Amino acid sequence: MAKQAGQLYLRSYSEKAILVTGDTYPVKDKMKEMKGSWNRRLGGWIFSKKWRDALLAEFPQMTAKD
Repeated sequence: MAKQAGQLYLRSYSEKAILVTGDTYPVKDKMKEMKGSWNRRLGGWIFSKKWRDALLAEFPQMTAKD
């Protein structure tokens, strides 16, 4: 079983993208599976906005900051 992540934050990044930040290291493999792309400069994962609902469902500890 994968280690549980700490607090995660989801916010709008652009018209077509969202950014997930916080304690993402324990769930990095799941983020990759969900087509996320790690952005070192931003310190988070970039996703297409179409993944918003799936991310919130997969990670109940995630807080949306839209």
